[in-house]
Amino acid sequence: MKRLVVAVIAMGLLAGGNLLAAGFAINEQGARSMAQAMAFVARADDPSAVFYNPAGITQLEGTQFYFGATAIAQGTTWSNDLGTLSIESDDRWEIPPHMYVTHQLNEDWYFGFGFFVPYGLSKKWPAEFPGKYSSRNVRLQAFYLNPNIAYKINDVLSVAVGLDIVYSTAKLERDLYLAQIIPGVSDGYFSADVSGTGFGANAALLAKINDKLSFGASYRSQVKVDFDGDLTNTIPSTGNPVYDGMLASLFPNQEVETAITMPDVIQVGFATTPKENYTTELDFQWTNWSVYDTLPFIFSQPTQALVSQEIPKLWKDGYALRWGNEYKYSESLDLRAGAYYDWNPVPNATLDPMLPDSNRVSFQAGFGWHNEKITLDVAYMYIYFFERDINNNAAFRIVPSSGRYESSAHLFGLSLGYRF
Repeated sequence: MKRLVVAVIAMGLLAGGNLLAAGFAINEQGARSMAQAMAFVARADDPSAVFYNPAGITQLEGTQFYFGATAIAQGTTWSNDLGTLSIESDDRWEIPPHMYVTHQLNEDWYFGFGFFVPYGLSKKWPAEFPGKYSSRNVRLQAFYLNPNIAYKINDVLSVAVGLDIVYSTAKLERDLYLAQIIPGVSDGYFSADVSGTGFGANAALLAKINDKLSFGASYRSQVKVDFDGDLTNTIPSTGNPVYDGMLASLFPNQEVETAITMPDVIQVGFATTPKENYTTELDFQWTNWSVYDTLPFIFSQPTQALVSQEIPKLWKDGYALRWGNEYKYSESLDLRAGAYYDWNPVPNATLDPMLPDSNRVSFQAGFGWHNEKITLDVAYMYIYFFERDINNNAAFRIVPSSGRYESSAHLFGLSLGYRF
């Protein structure tokens, strides 16, 4: 019986490791584009083009800087099936930065460089959450360095290629239900910190068909990151040397390894200017989340409670439809608004409290002030996640195994630009 209980705990430890591979993708990498639902790939006419469509940097004369951050406040509520118990997550504010510089080499060639964090959110649950044995605190950050070279073939068509250099860190923490092994023992704590690097590439094109119509397409490759780091298990003393020794042997501190593949992303879009001073754009995004089929988790000192294995994730591809609008109110002031719909990639079978994702709809607005040298862009976004019932696969032993999740998020973006 004790061996069976240990095996159950081991499954619980490993079942929720998906934040290390998922988190939330952050496409809000510039306040101007953010205010337009990130529908920007067909225009890409400020330095954030390095992220959205680097072929667009051929529109930027001289040397230009653009930098800022997005402040993200998110929250999730889990409720049981009867609606008699609700637990709110205790999420921290996240403020991923972005920074871009572009430089015109000559009439045909342009260089761009970007630093951004396209994966970097987290999820933290309080001690009373019933899923604390699957997840208490998880966090993923992926820092991208992205140099690009762009070539203006003619007045209509531009192309670009670039390199992604990725450094990523992740943390996974959860409670250990040791009372299943030794009755009456208080919970322990499992904390894994890992980091790794990876490399990828990107390519893009921009076609300015005429003064009123443009088309853009951008591809960013998948990046496999091999992680390694340390696992620290905090085990309470039972007062019995035999029990203490048994728990120490089941949960030793050690090194851990995993591997995560950041997915391929393709964006395409059309922008049109139906009347003077007003531009609208419609974009479609495909994200190859199906690369996240399993998550390996390798212990340097595996035990009956810490079993090295590949955890099923079974994700499907994600899709998004984005609509953005910009109105030039005056020579120095632009007004912006947009909306998008995202289809989430997480199947029912592997839905867990680290990423209680669902289909979502978002609305955003903002403005931009500028003169010949300086640009100030401000944006606000609200994201509503549709209610998600838990209907996962019992074989994966994900806790909680019933109830529902409801989530929302508020985002505030600020970016500053300077033209030399």
